[in-house]
Amino acid sequence: ANNANIETIGSNAFGRMAKLKKIILPDTVKYIENGAFNQCKSLEEITIPKSVIYFGKYVFFNCSNLKKVTFLNNLKSIPSSTFRNCSSLTSLEIPESVKVIDENAFKNCSKLEYINLPTNLTTIKESAFENVGLKKLHILCDINLIETNAFRECTKLEEVYIVGNVYIIQENAFFNNSQIRIYCSKESLPDTWASGWCDYEIEVIWGYHQN
Repeated sequence: ANNANIETIGSNAFGRMAKLKKIILPDTVKYIENGAFNQCKSLEEITIPKSVIYFGKYVFFNCSNLKKVTFLNNLKSIPSSTFRNCSSLTSLEIPESVKVIDENAFKNCSKLEYINLPTNLTTIKESAFENVGLKKLHILCDINLIETNAFRECTKLEEVYIVGNVYIIQENAFFNNSQIRIYCSKESLPDTWASGWCDYEIEVIWGYHQN
């Protein structure tokens, strides 16, 4: 098929195509709509071209074999459930342009061991990284809001560094990860963080400063 002039990958366009392993998107694509590749259980890798200006929700939902995604475009957010249940994804470079990671964006990415949080990030929404395989987490940027359950059930998480100026952390943002240590640059619990922002069993070290 001549795909040279394709501008839109419509909602569910490739949804449930169980045998699709690889797809190359042409540089003409501007719009990737909701669920475009959802439940493509054999899809292993994809590159989002820099021409893309709209990226919908649930785009890679349930793509359980997806291992590599490369963003070449200036994405403003990782929409809700983008990578939900992508249980083979091991790492991802989030574009520096991203300001919001929406609810359930990476939920159940159980092998996702590494993630970078871009410097422009302002908001991590509810359950964005719930049940994700992260081992370490560095929050270096100044974030306005980390919502409830954002990092809930990240049972492999061992160390979290909250060095950036995080304004609000809601209830249970870090929950059921009792074996972790959280190192915070703030001297004590800020008034704008919920008293139950993390599991009471978690060891929190206040006044941490990187050498």
